[in-house]
Amino acid sequence: MVVMGHLNILLCCRLFGNIHFFEVRAFALDFSDGEIRYKTSLDVEADRLTPTLVKQLIHANVLTLDNYLPGILAVMEGVSSPEEAIAAVET
Repeated sequence: MVVMGHLNILLCCRLFGNIHFFEVRAFALDFSDGEIRYKTSLDVEADRLTPTLVKQLIHANVLTLDNYLPGILAVMEGVSSPEEAIAAVET
């Protein structure tokens, strides 16, 4: 577990602000305890929820978190700026 100081929490906010997704998913930071969550959702209004759709959603969620986690940890630990972290994971 990484404990973040106030500056690192603000830097993580900048990092998450620079991560742009066009689908309905986002990183969220709890300011009270520094917990980071990655939220995804799926619109099934015109369809029905199937095991395949859930599997695809979970798979995309895990892959995205795996991709961005090194950058998030680098910012949390004060090793990288948010801009450096984004550049490292999105290249």
